[in-house]
Amino acid sequence: MTYLALMVSNCSVDAHLEGEVLNFLSETLLPKVITRSVIERYLRKAFMNRSWFTLNRFQRALLRVAPRVVSIVKSPALINVLKRIFITIELGSLRGRALYYGFLLAQRMGELLTSLTKKLTHIMLLGINYLNNPPLYRVLG
Repeated sequence: MTYLALMVSNCSVDAHLEGEVLNFLSETLLPKVITRSVIERYLRKAFMNRSWFTLNRFQRALLRVAPRVVSIVKSPALINVLKRIFITIELGSLRGRALYYGFLLAQRMGELLTSLTKKLTHIMLLGINYLNNPPLYRVLG
């Protein structure tokens, strides 16, 4: 959970909802096929948005070694581990955080996640509006 989510944790964001939103974000943001170029792109992105330092050393080692070893990732276990790492990197960027909080806000307003795929710009605007508010005015419910 990010620092901003910890600030609003008193608004009771339950773990089930957060897991559901993270799964939906992984389906929305992440590529379907993970190749060497995708891993290298996320490695550069992790350095640029400084989310590299939020990863533990095993995740860092996996990101450094994986492009050297595989050209296309076929193992389901490795795909799941890499997707969790990629979501952590995406949540370090403004787009990732805005979509995360936008999905949480839309869920709190009663919209279904399946209907939100067509409204990604609306979700992004909700999330950016939430992030631009001062911390005292941020309410998730």
